[in-house]
Amino acid sequence: MEEEEPRGGEWKKRRGRERGRERRRERRRERRRERRRERRRERRRERRSERRRERRRERIRERRRERRRERRRERRRERRRERRRERRRERRRERRRERRRERRRERRRERRRERRRERRRERRRERRRERRRERRRERRRERRRERRRERRRERRRERRREKGKREEKREEKREEKREEKREEKREGEERGEERGEERRKDEGRISSSHGVSSNSPPASAPPAAPPAAPPAAP
Repeated sequence: MEEEEPRGGEWKKRRGRERGRERRRERRRERRRERRRERRRERRRERRSERRRERRRERIRERRRERRRERRRERRRERRRERRRERRRERRRERRRERRRERRRERRRERRRERRRERRRERRRERRRERRRERRRERRRERRRERRRERRRERRRERRREKGKREEKREEKREEKREEKREEKREGEERGEERGEERRKDEGRISSSHGVSSNSPPASAPPAAPPAAPPAAP
């Protein structure tokens, strides 16, 4: 059975209602689309705002980091400057210490030189004293020898008066030789005694001093006695 055709007025009403519903649906769809667009715009605005805020925060963080880095660099520079200053101070202190050490070394060297000079002067004085003593001893020996020769001459003259001439001459020669031997023996003994006495004095001086350096030259030996004078002719 065929559908009944709506009457003209009814159809228009239905179509009007349908169009009204369609417009309402379209408006709702449009409002939903607009709300979606608005939400998207809002989200974009929010994301932009967030990015701007994040950039600001990042710039703030970066400025803080940069300030921290700058403070660290400045502290490092200051530490380097302080180390350089400390090294300069230490070098100055070391130079002052070295100068003091050098002055002390120089004073010690000067004292050693002065002691050496004093020892040399003392040795020269001692040698002069020894020469004077030796000359005095030699003069005493010479006087003794002269007195002994004089006594011998006197005895010989006495014996000559008592004996004959030829016998006296022979006896005189023999006596002269014997006397010379005795004289040489006596002088040798005297020199040995004097040397022994001088050695004892030297050892006493060395032991009483503050230890003469082992490198210092030995004290010169006393000068040798001059040869005995030939016996005087009778």
